[in-house]
Amino acid sequence: METDLFDKTDKKLLASIITNGDFIEMCELFYGENPFVAKDSSNEAFLNNILIPLVSFYIFLQKNKWLDVLDAIQKRQINRNQTEYLLLRDKFNKEKNPIDLFLLCCSCTKNKIKVNKNFQFNQKWGNKIFNRNIENKLYNYHNKIYKKD
Repeated sequence: METDLFDKTDKKLLASIITNGDFIEMCELFYGENPFVAKDSSNEAFLNNILIPLVSFYIFLQKNKWLDVLDAIQKRQINRNQTEYLLLRDKFNKEKNPIDLFLLCCSCTKNKIKVNKNFQFNQKWGNKIFNRNIENKLYNYHNKIYKKD
């Protein structure tokens, strides 16, 4: 997503992080209440969120090649059923694995992250899973933030 889709609050936060004004783009993987990532011309990415597993997922994307990312996701992928979703949600709430959080987002209602005051993921089952459409979005997003060494 491009810059014009972000509100003034996002841009104000970004201006406080990238103080030299050398901002080139902002993008987000999910819509709504989820974080954005911004990049400056030195290819540094900045993220605005307090949910540590989510930040860890973005760092994982930034530091790993696409095929490694896809492989890690596919190894933890669940089938399209509510029981597996609830088991994954319970597992995530105990272990806080960032890939599990991503898979929960792919499978929950409206693909939105929803946590309680203890940061326990509590979004309802959305009768969907990680699929080709989400894979394509993630691939494009990965290409924007992947940091080649």
